[in-house]
Amino acid sequence: MAAGLAIGLVSVPLVSVQACSCMELSLEQAVQDADLAIIGTLARVDAAGAPGDLQQPVAMHWSIERSRDALEVSQATIGSWRDDGANCGVAMEVGQRWLVLATLGENGLETNGCMQNRLLEADDPDSAAVVDAMVPVAATPEPASAARATLPLPILGAAAALVLVAGLSYLAFRRRAAGDA
Repeated sequence: MAAGLAIGLVSVPLVSVQACSCMELSLEQAVQDADLAIIGTLARVDAAGAPGDLQQPVAMHWSIERSRDALEVSQATIGSWRDDGANCGVAMEVGQRWLVLATLGENGLETNGCMQNRLLEADDPDSAAVVDAMVPVAATPEPASAARATLPLPILGAAAALVLVAGLSYLAFRRRAAGDA
């Protein structure tokens, strides 16, 4: 009877355990499979819910330095969860430079602890060189900022024609007024 009680107590879970299980991939395969692969610096983290609540998602805002594919943006927002040791979350801090891999999920770009994100340390040039080779495209500035700095060619041509007509009109009417006097 004691053995039956012991087996019964052991077979009933007393605590619910959460664990993260990741599929083994090489870094090269993980970079290739990701929907987005960037090297960037974490600029800001916006957390939902109460401060310190690890069960709430966070929005990480990245300044992009390089990417695997050509991008028309220099910033990206990627969602995740903070790492609690068992939830496949991430532990990234503002100001750190990372290789970030993300997939396109229901709420936009998302990453997690299984995506093989890599902290890029300045004192490890060998790993940084390997990552730079896999993510070769330098980020381009935002198109919106470039559009504000330049005027379209047709507008410049129309403005030049208007200045030319105004200048010729001034000269023509000035000579006529001088001839009448």
